[in-house]
Amino acid sequence: MKPGSNLSNLIWAFSEKVLTIILTLITTAAVARYFGVELFGSYQYAMSVLFVATSLTWLCPAEALFSKVKPDGTIENSIIVTSIIYRFMVSILVWLGVFLYVMLYIESSSQLAFILILTITLIYSEPLGVFRFLLECQGYYHLTARVRLFSLITKVSLTLIFVFFTLHPAVVIAPIVIETMLVSSLCYYLIKKYDKTLKVSFRHFDKKIAKMFFFEGVKLWFGLVCMNFFLKLDRLLLQDNASEQIFGLYSAAFSVLEQLTSLSTMIFAVLGPVLIYRASELELQKNTLKLSGLMFCAGTICATVMYFLSDYFIVLVYGDGYFESVAMFKMLVFVVPLVFFDSAFNAFVIKNKSALFFFFKWLSVLLTAYIVMNKYLDSRGWMAGVYGYYAGFIMAVLISLCYFYFYKNKGVSCQS
Repeated sequence: MKPGSNLSNLIWAFSEKVLTIILTLITTAAVARYFGVELFGSYQYAMSVLFVATSLTWLCPAEALFSKVKPDGTIENSIIVTSIIYRFMVSILVWLGVFLYVMLYIESSSQLAFILILTITLIYSEPLGVFRFLLECQGYYHLTARVRLFSLITKVSLTLIFVFFTLHPAVVIAPIVIETMLVSSLCYYLIKKYDKTLKVSFRHFDKKIAKMFFFEGVKLWFGLVCMNFFLKLDRLLLQDNASEQIFGLYSAAFSVLEQLTSLSTMIFAVLGPVLIYRASELELQKNTLKLSGLMFCAGTICATVMYFLSDYFIVLVYGDGYFESVAMFKMLVFVVPLVFFDSAFNAFVIKNKSALFFFFKWLSVLLTAYIVMNKYLDSRGWMAGVYGYYAGFIMAVLISLCYFYFYKNKGVSCQS
């Protein structure tokens, strides 16, 4: 099979994002109805731990591999093997850290089981993600999109079957692990099929390349970790400071919000590469303003529509037991335009390789959100999470605008 055309890959990218949102919503709805509010809260807390833990494994992100790609999309075997082994070692260390954390600090048996099952994915998902990266570099995005959709459909189908037969909750979440295993194994099979030059052998491991990955990856790593901690900070803090009922309702509201904000990723996947990553120095600033304005308008429209539909949508999807989540969602939804708006400026910072500024930005955002949430946690309950999330994204937007202003007027790129 030949690599797909740019148009073919673009259509698959867009279609995959749309279907992923729909299928994820179906899965979450089925689990939420089956588990009930309190157990669903435990499940969402476990997903938050997984989300943060996954970011800790990104010490060799895709950005560290981009410069190693040859014109034909291939990468030297020593670089591939070294990246896989290096990622595996980092992932094992993170998994051991998570294991110690849950054993020492998690008292709920359901949370303990959920976290231990879900974090199995840490061990193999990031190391084997190299094979998906290779396929996409060689123009096979249409294949990786099919793999992800097939794996996602498998997860949804198994989840619905397990819910129908009222199996144990620990079994119901197992398809999440199966999905990531399918993606990893199928991408490995495909790259071996289409890239005959690929040889995966331990003897190709190179310590110098591993060092290079560390020093290149660590530049972005601190910023990525801060960003992902911020995105889950409200649930990590509320879990110990709210009743199981309130936490479950809040988690349901936030789950809908996250599906809504993921639309920004979908839009950016289509427009970002053309307007930002492939733009020349002269076009970059103008394109960033265009994209940020477009994203803000799109976010405002999405937030407004969902605000008025939430009374029906949340109950329709999650059931009557989650009716109180509607009011929580309405308090959260108008952060969406800020999320959309900032995504364009975030890409602008990454495009300029401003790793130090990227870290400063998300550390500032994380600290701002933590201070605000901590201040109102005892007096306002779940509203503290809302205040902190808004404060964090307002800070993110302000810092991004300051960076853009200084870059535009003084050529300051804060590169490191």
